[in-house]
Amino acid sequence: MSLWATLIFLGISFSALYVLPSGNPQPTDWLIAAASGGILLARITSLRGWRLVWPMIFISLWVLLVSITWSFLYPEGNFWKPPMFFIFNTLFMAALVNVLYYLKDPDAFLLGAVRIALVTSGVGVLVSIFIPELILARESLRVTGFFNNPNQLAYYNLCMLASFVVLKKGRIDIELADIVPFGAGITGVMASVSLGGLAGLGAVMLALLVAGYSSLGKVVKLLFFSLTIGIMMAVVDIYSGGGLVERLETRFGAFERKVEQLESERGYDRILAHPQYWWFGAGEGATERFGEYSGLEIHSSFGNMLFAYGVVGISLFLILLWKSLRNAPVYAWFCLGGPLLYSVTHMGLRSTAFWLLVTILLISSDRSRCRSGKKQQTNPPSGQQNPAVA
Repeated sequence: MSLWATLIFLGISFSALYVLPSGNPQPTDWLIAAASGGILLARITSLRGWRLVWPMIFISLWVLLVSITWSFLYPEGNFWKPPMFFIFNTLFMAALVNVLYYLKDPDAFLLGAVRIALVTSGVGVLVSIFIPELILARESLRVTGFFNNPNQLAYYNLCMLASFVVLKKGRIDIELADIVPFGAGITGVMASVSLGGLAGLGAVMLALLVAGYSSLGKVVKLLFFSLTIGIMMAVVDIYSGGGLVERLETRFGAFERKVEQLESERGYDRILAHPQYWWFGAGEGATERFGEYSGLEIHSSFGNMLFAYGVVGISLFLILLWKSLRNAPVYAWFCLGGPLLYSVTHMGLRSTAFWLLVTILLISSDRSRCRSGKKQQTNPPSGQQNPAVA
């Protein structure tokens, strides 16, 4: 188990390194796949956590069923790739749950991996700004880091930041082990100049304020830390020729237009125009079927899930989100709200970083439920015998 745990740790830690075009498995994906398979096979007779990940299992089965059905109904289309994404992330979640059940300090394991992931992404941002030719970027383009596009950079850092805050229980300490990765994550989101990413980042920062609202010192530390990050970004911008401020001005200048064209630009109009697909889904691919509403996929996790996999698919997804949050503290809702807010205008359900966050929340929620159950057992109502003793 230690070998497979090490491999999945490395896979998470360096998942920001993209070396192949988008849509293809990256080297760390192969590493995670091998580790997940090894973990599940090693524990085949004693697997745990099914009650946590069962909605994800059913999501994958439904996606597979819809895709197979449309492959027969529309042979000209290509529907095989989407199920692979869901199956891969389901195996990852199941394997990670089992690793964490058997580790002595699962939180330290995850924190270490998330810290390295954020710092690795931060290094990519600095390289993209100061030595763009090393990662085939151009100074005129938005910063991409080690990713293929700035949206991937924003979403990845947003998910990892949210995971970091949940693992730290809403408390960022003023020490290098916290400041460096958290600062790198904020820098990654801001450098991407993604409007959705910046909105999601606001939700994560609200999570920290909510978690520390009872302590004036924590709030002051957070504000001081945020101001420091802002100053650092300004210094980086000065040394990089002022490109960041210019990109921000351009993006915010386009905000009104993007809001006005949200329905058509993100594909929501396709959902309204084809209600016949609402119940069982149209699958992902072969967009020429949708006439004047053809084009790229729907740029929304929720919209894409509803249109591609119908009421069944979106219902299973919402059940999974509810399971991950039902026993969670308020700040955790804001943490998940960051990536979900971003997902209103982007399709983010293929990112393993998102499913890492969901897995962390599922485990945290399960711990809270278990603690609550134990407390009820040790404090039975007056006149009743403690069932744990009976």
